[in-house]
Amino acid sequence: MPSFDFVSKVDAQALDNAMNVIRKEITNRFDFKDASEIYAEHASLTEGTNIDISGLNYQILKDKRAVQWPYPKLEKGSGTARLFADHEFYTPDKKANILSFSDKNQSEALTPENPLILTTGRIRDQWHTRSKTGKVNKLNQHISEAFLEINPYDAAPRNIKDLDIVEISSLRGDVRVKAKLSPDIKPGVVFMPMHWGKILKSDLNRVNNLTNNLVDPISKEPDFKYSAVEVKLYKKERQKIIVIGAGAGACGFVKSYRALNTEDEIEIFSKENFPFYNRVLLPDYIIGTLPWQSLIKMSDVEELDYRIKLHRGLSIEKINKEDKTVTDSNGETHHYDVLLLATGSRAFVLKDVPALNGVFTMRSRNDADNFKKHADTTNGKVVIVGGGLLGIEMATSLAEKGSKVIIIQRISRLMGRQLDGLGSQLLHEELITKGLPSVQDILVPCSTIGTGVHQGQVISVQEVATYREGHQH
Repeated sequence: MPSFDFVSKVDAQALDNAMNVIRKEITNRFDFKDASEIYAEHASLTEGTNIDISGLNYQILKDKRAVQWPYPKLEKGSGTARLFADHEFYTPDKKANILSFSDKNQSEALTPENPLILTTGRIRDQWHTRSKTGKVNKLNQHISEAFLEINPYDAAPRNIKDLDIVEISSLRGDVRVKAKLSPDIKPGVVFMPMHWGKILKSDLNRVNNLTNNLVDPISKEPDFKYSAVEVKLYKKERQKIIVIGAGAGACGFVKSYRALNTEDEIEIFSKENFPFYNRVLLPDYIIGTLPWQSLIKMSDVEELDYRIKLHRGLSIEKINKEDKTVTDSNGETHHYDVLLLATGSRAFVLKDVPALNGVFTMRSRNDADNFKKHADTTNGKVVIVGGGLLGIEMATSLAEKGSKVIIIQRISRLMGRQLDGLGSQLLHEELITKGLPSVQDILVPCSTIGTGVHQGQVISVQEVATYREGHQH
């Protein structure tokens, strides 16, 4: 029995030979010089048919700019202005056969449970399933999401207001979208566009969850224009949300979410005893430009107004996704329906740094307070390890108070995540003019922390602040 490798080589060779034959045949038969010759062959194939354009070619189209078909060979004008002007139709007996049908509803019947007619269709700026039009930002600005159009007459008894989230149900399924109240749609009828399908793991935008499977026996057209449905105001079940972290992200979430939902339980765990403050302003707090109250993003009174349960100085040590529980640093277990990780970024800390006086990681209120106790912010000598946004903010704040500051950056650019090469160079020059030199593209060995090293140079300092750009948890 031949080996698999041998069989594969034989099959590959046979396929290659077959492709060569096909390639030669195509070359011999598809010997058109340009697109006009291809069109001429296509036009000739229509001769004697109902769509005869055998008299057309590229030159006629260029000269006349537009013609009307049929355009047979003997045509000299602009084509056929109107079809069937001779009263002869494209039927066996040459007569117009008008087919009638019963006006009896062949779709599903309306019921007290489903009293509204749902009709579906397209909107102006989208096409089919949005595989192309959905990628065009300008088209999405017209209407960016699925909706249900409903007459105010039908919305009023259901307590539905404009832009309320509603649930539409039929015998086949459900969808959930925002309501758009409009007098333009007939009472008793609702409309939903067809373009939106499954998004992420949710199909609640997909109108075909509601439509039935009836197909016209002659045209084979699906019955997408008539489905019996009911519409009701959507009321979300009460849930418990646990948020890990109490920084700017968690604060923004609480304020935005409470504007939409006041019923859900929100429980927040903060590893720090000082939650909800602006870390970017810590340099201003250190040098005394701003009091601590100016950094706080949510006051104690607001915590009560937003109805949140805040655990200060309590971190989460374990997450059990199967049971939907978290375990805190005291060993207690908490259940959740929704878990939000809002831990933000964490400062990059040099490994194996010895416990030396005057070496700080600048990340929290405690870090800032410890730095303030140790440092002379008006006449100190400080090395900032890390030339990111916060490191530069810290350096400029200390320099403004009179400290001598130098920035050490491991890579060859300042603010490497935010700026390109030119922008970083301009920033470097700006810092130089402000008396803030930077040492770039070096790694500070842990054994030299406390003195600083630059290519063999010893830099005498009083404080070292590691203020590297944040890394995600």
